Amino acid sequence: MYATAALKRTSTHNNSPGDEETQSLLNASPASLPGQTSASYGVAPYRDNDSNNGKDDNDGQDSDDEELNDDDKEEERMKRLSQQRLAESGWFGYLRGFMIFLPHLIPYKDRFTQLWLLILIVCTCVDRVTTLLIPLQLANIIDALTAYQGTGHVPLKELALYFILNLPVRLAVQILDSCARTRISQFSKYQLNSLAFSHVMSLSMDYHTSRSTGKVITAIEQGTDLTFILDIVLGLGPRMVDLLIAAVYLTKRFDASTGVVMLMATVINAYVTTKGNKFTSAVQRKYVNNDQEENKVLYDAISNWYTVEIHNQAKREHERYNSAVMKALLSMRRWSDLSEIVFSTQEVVLEIGYIIVCYMIATRVADGHSTVSSFVFITSYWSVISWPMMSLAHQLHSTASQLVKAEWLYQLLLTKPSIQDKPGARPLQITNCEIEFKNVGFAYGPAEQQQQRRQILHNISFTAAPGQTIALVGETGSGKSTILKLLYRFYDVTEGSITIDGQDLRDVTLSSLRDSLGAVPQDPSVFDQTIMENLLYARPGATEDDVVDACRRACIHEHIMTASPEGYRARIGERGVRLSGGELQRLAIARVLVRRPRIVVLDEATSAVDSATEASVQQAVQALGEGRTVFTVAHRLSTVVGAHRILVLHRGEVVESGTHRELLEKGGRYANLWRIQTAANNDGLL
Repeated sequence: MYATAALKRTSTHNNSPGDEETQSLLNASPASLPGQTSASYGVAPYRDNDSNNGKDDNDGQDSDDEELNDDDKEEERMKRLSQQRLAESGWFGYLRGFMIFLPHLIPYKDRFTQLWLLILIVCTCVDRVTTLLIPLQLANIIDALTAYQGTGHVPLKELALYFILNLPVRLAVQILDSCARTRISQFSKYQLNSLAFSHVMSLSMDYHTSRSTGKVITAIEQGTDLTFILDIVLGLGPRMVDLLIAAVYLTKRFDASTGVVMLMATVINAYVTTKGNKFTSAVQRKYVNNDQEENKVLYDAISNWYTVEIHNQAKREHERYNSAVMKALLSMRRWSDLSEIVFSTQEVVLEIGYIIVCYMIATRVADGHSTVSSFVFITSYWSVISWPMMSLAHQLHSTASQLVKAEWLYQLLLTKPSIQDKPGARPLQITNCEIEFKNVGFAYGPAEQQQQRRQILHNISFTAAPGQTIALVGETGSGKSTILKLLYRFYDVTEGSITIDGQDLRDVTLSSLRDSLGAVPQDPSVFDQTIMENLLYARPGATEDDVVDACRRACIHEHIMTASPEGYRARIGERGVRLSGGELQRLAIARVLVRRPRIVVLDEATSAVDSATEASVQQAVQALGEGRTVFTVAHRLSTVVGAHRILVLHRGEVVESGTHRELLEKGGRYANLWRIQTAANNDGLL
């Protein structure tokens, strides 16, 4: 009767959008790339309330009091986009756009689901027939009772048929219909979820670093809930058929005025529902926003428990949560009250129509033009068709709303990864593992918007010989991490080329390239699984002996065996909360050792550990670099002293190059950084 709010309790990353270069190689925080917004991919945009340069976008008002929040604005944008497509191509062309979902909704090869689809179609047809036959059979019973009155004869056949239609047949239809809809819906949900997940995971780094994870998940969940298409075909369609049959039959059995009254009641009810939904939509939006805010406050408080406790702000968070709960409850109460008013108005309209029809049939009975059974028939039949009459408008409104949600997924599926295999791409063949950067330049931003692009790298040229360790040093934002991202081909170079054994990275398949690489990021990410499962993730075909050997070389085996009786079967915890920074780094190194890549990438591998732990991590890093070409980014220059070549970057350019000793002798930027860090370390010792 009225739409219910779809409440998605999904968490979002609240990292402040930062400079792309300062982001970790694999754990980049959401950021808005120039010219690329999440809205352009059909996903509600991410907004960081703290990154407004001191200006209050709400002019002093709480975000809850805004008429539209970002989610609502995105929904409005999708509505406008839907209306634009509708205006340009008409209903046929508009709906034809959703044909991309059809292969994933129709069980072409699934015999089991095909059988249930056939059962559902049969049930729908049988239900249409019984909807009319049951009231008719009740009327026949009344006629038979009238005819046999005083004779002692009981119309058993009529009663038996009425019983069969009303109980076994209808009950069987209801059970089979429900089972069929559930299985078909699950089939479609599985297919679309698989499609959406595969597509999102295939999108490039610029997509994943420019939006909130929670928003992406919400968009997928809402978009993949396309069971409304089933409701259109096997829900809305049958309701309209019921109303059409009712209008035709009532006109034929009685007169045209009876059918007209029923249709008028349906039209007026649809009008009341449509106006009521528009009237309550703002209140419903406020309720959904407040409920989402309640979930956000709850999630923030629980996920940041440590911060709350060390600042002794539990009382404050409790008050914030109570306030959020109260706002959600009050808005829900108002929405519920208004919805009840709309529902009651619908019932009044139908009751008025019912009274008019009953009066008309009663008049016909009194005039001798109809029998008493006709009056019984209309009272029974009206109760059956009143639900289609009441739900028709809501179904249309709900379908329109679902089409908007489907628009999100539609636009998402139209998004193509900016980095993908070119036609004819071949697997990477590594022989010597010589890597060359030749006049490489790179700028963030879409190629079609040259003025908005921000140049990060300028004319980078160097060669990494097989087995060498190349260190990248320089101030934050100088382009170090960007070089690693280009090596992984998370982005394509905008100038020059990167080759491995003479093969341009753009000419080889992404899968073969990334199979050849292993990375230890600044903030290693792990799954809430066992240590063994996390390590085998790098190479599922590895044996447990391979894992143990890798952990020994990474100097983490003894700790694993002594820290917990479960050893390698111990769970790490969400985001590795049960491990220290050094343990997490060494585990990440062990994971790369299990992977056995030809090229290793280290992005600030020791930045999060203390000096005592750094020694053991460095020992693990040395084991990792044996026989491999290594690229390492480091702020602690002491960790790159043994590198075969050190590249000093400044504002996207290589300003110095050489070994540690050579660079110190030059007395340039590297030597200055070394003196600063050495002095700081000496001061710390004092």
